[in-house]
This record gives sequence, C-alpha cells and structure tokens, in this order.
Amino acid sequence: MGARSGQIKHLFAPRKGNERVLFVGDVTQLLAAHPDLPNGPDSVFASFADLGADLIHDADPDVVVSPLLGGLFDAIELAELLDTLGFEGRYVVVAPALPRPDIIKRDIVGAAPGLDIELRVTRPN
Repeated sequence: MGARSGQIKHLFAPRKGNERVLFVGDVTQLLAAHPDLPNGPDSVFASFADLGADLIHDADPDVVVSPLLGGLFDAIELAELLDTLGFEGRYVVVAPALPRPDIIKRDIVGAAPGLDIELRVTRPN
C-alpha cells in the first residue's frame, strides 16, 4: 500500500544490500518504534557532539539516520553539518506524525540542498 500525498511510507527501504548506517542522537526510542530501521554489525551510533570529519571518514556511512528533534540538535542543524562535512549518502529523518511533513522536509532540504534527504513519518496508532 503506497503513501498518500504528503505522507511518507513507514518502512525503511534500503536502496542497496548492506548499507552502513550512522545513527545520530539518542535512538533508543527510535529503534524501538521502528524495528524496520537497519541495525546490523555495520551500524555506528554517535551523539551530535561527536559528529565530525573523522567520524564520517572512519564510519564511511551510506546513510545517516536521526530523529527530527534530538536532545541537543534538530534535523536542520544535522543536515547543515553533514553538508559541511561533505557527506554524500542519504540522510533519513524520522519524525512523529506531522500535519504537513512536506513543509518540514522543504525546510531541511533548504538548509542543505546538496544532501539526499528523506523524511520518514511514523504512522499514527
């Protein structure tokens, strides 16, 4: 079943086999709520404060995943940082149900137009 206009499908669909994933922020609740997120041996977990050129180089992620709002950052700040660091993979932002996810995505893309950004919205229960 496809997503309606303005909504994003709940399932995380990797574009290729074993993607290396960098999770940023406190993702405990995120992983509990989204068991479909990739979380294998190549997954790396980091705080926003730890994110820098060395971590991006060492982890070499294909995709970065974060919540829309972290304790000390938001998706716009992270998108700007990833763009500044030259990250070339996907940035997946996971958000609670939102009335206008298209506006949120537009703001994030506007902050870092060079990134491939996806917004994943949790379906309301």
